[in-house]
Amino acid sequence: MEACAAEPLLGDAERRIMQMGEMERDVVGGAPLRSRLGWSRALLLVPPLLLVGFVTTLLLSSQGVPPPPQHPSHSPHEPSFEVPSFVYRPKYACAICADIVSAEPLLNAGEHACSVFGACESINASTRSCREFCPDLAEQATMPSPVDIAPTLGLRVSKALGSKPYKLLRVSVVTRDDRDTSTPLLGAKRFDYSAPFRFRWTENSLHSSLVRVVPGETTTLDVGGVPVRLSLPHSGEGAAGIMIADTCVSYASLTALVTCTYGVKYELARRLPALLDAFMSGGNASSDPSSELSFWGMLGDNLYDRTGEVSSSFFDSLSLAVKSKPLLTVLGNHDYWILGTPRAATKWDQFGNGFMQFYAQDSYAASELQPGSPEAPFDFSSDPDHGRAHNNPFGGQKVSLPNTFFFNQIGNSGFIGFSGAYPIVETLPLLRDACAALAQTPGVDIVWLLGHWDMENLGCKAHMVFTLISS
Repeated sequence: MEACAAEPLLGDAERRIMQMGEMERDVVGGAPLRSRLGWSRALLLVPPLLLVGFVTTLLLSSQGVPPPPQHPSHSPHEPSFEVPSFVYRPKYACAICADIVSAEPLLNAGEHACSVFGACESINASTRSCREFCPDLAEQATMPSPVDIAPTLGLRVSKALGSKPYKLLRVSVVTRDDRDTSTPLLGAKRFDYSAPFRFRWTENSLHSSLVRVVPGETTTLDVGGVPVRLSLPHSGEGAAGIMIADTCVSYASLTALVTCTYGVKYELARRLPALLDAFMSGGNASSDPSSELSFWGMLGDNLYDRTGEVSSSFFDSLSLAVKSKPLLTVLGNHDYWILGTPRAATKWDQFGNGFMQFYAQDSYAASELQPGSPEAPFDFSSDPDHGRAHNNPFGGQKVSLPNTFFFNQIGNSGFIGFSGAYPIVETLPLLRDACAALAQTPGVDIVWLLGHWDMENLGCKAHMVFTLISS
């Protein structure tokens, strides 16, 4: 996980300090976690470049927080061509090259895209091909190829928002226009919501419904013609799960915009799905459901994916045993901007739009929806390209805050998921509401705060790192 930093425009001296603080840190480790009143535990699977960023907490401080510092206002669509907004690093060379080559024809005379990325010495207007800057596909030849991965049911399961009845799950299917010729059904009925993705990753469509299950039992649904076994522990019962983060995988024939050294070295495209299946199915597809884990999570920088291609291949590799368990996920900086910071955002970034529809969490944006509601479970009010001039490929608008915040309960564990990319004054009311609700929820013995950023940089707003939020 990359340390994430503040967004304001800085002077040269301050910028040097900020750049010194942008060192990357990899954390490898894991430990069983046990609640005080139950046996709830979370297994942490942390291969290289995977960091679990979450903290336990039961209450937020009622003392408030100091007001955020005032910074000069500036448009997200107005880059600086004089002072680089980004620290050039070779690991990002492929993405930078792709953006420079695409952006250069759109700019006015005298403007050069390479200056925005601090890359003019390496990549500039004379660059015609990005082959030399992108990962050597020969190195990825031993990785699975997307064409060899059999398409599987694009199932997503998430826990319903905590303000809704405990027995509800959101069951969704993601389909791709280039291979799925029919709209999947939920049993004999259509999904409550069924529509193409909006704004980004628009070659996909989402089909989603809130469904009722019987806690403590296995509920089998026909989803797109495939029998899917759903389970949810009783409220208050111990629940086990596994969390991963900063998941970086590589596939043969897919050019990775961000170098994924450890994804190749440790063959994570092949090994990570196998490990998840071993955990989620109890090591045996026919094992007693009570021995299986109850949930899993991806805590940001999910697959370092701008276009959705890597995400699609990775989820096709997951077994139904994994995909049928509730998924908890929050956005990281690379889920908004492929280069990890709004200072280097371009119109080709997803700004969280592909993420929120692909993972289909039941967030605050869906707080008014109940089973049978046909409305979108998202807030589409933030168009990533709103106000963009035809000759300006830089900047863009993030998805709105309600799409990124949720709270819910699984067994005796409560969960609060949030993004550090939004101001504390906008996030704090939701946090207080979630904490108050979980404090009054029967059966909740422990609350997990799920976040991604651990430093105020790379798009993280002031006071929004999870260590401060939990104090």
